[in-house]
Amino acid sequence: MAAQTFTAVLSVSGPGFVLLGASDKTRRIDGWSGVLASLAREGTAVHRVQWIERSLPDDGAEVRHHVTERTVVDVESTP
Repeated sequence: MAAQTFTAVLSVSGPGFVLLGASDKTRRIDGWSGVLASLAREGTAVHRVQWIERSLPDDGAEVRHHVTERTVVDVESTP
């Protein structure tokens, strides 16, 4: 007899969390807590949520990109 279970796998990625500002970090944490809370309610079909994280080495390109995109240089301070 089949166990009548389903498995779902999601692959997600995004910019480095540590590089985000405090308000962006708070917004993302609040979003994830809402998702997890809805899955953990009594009576849902979800039995288990498993989080597997993988970190890969970076040559620094992401940090350079982040700084380049978000750096504001004061015109008065340039020589």
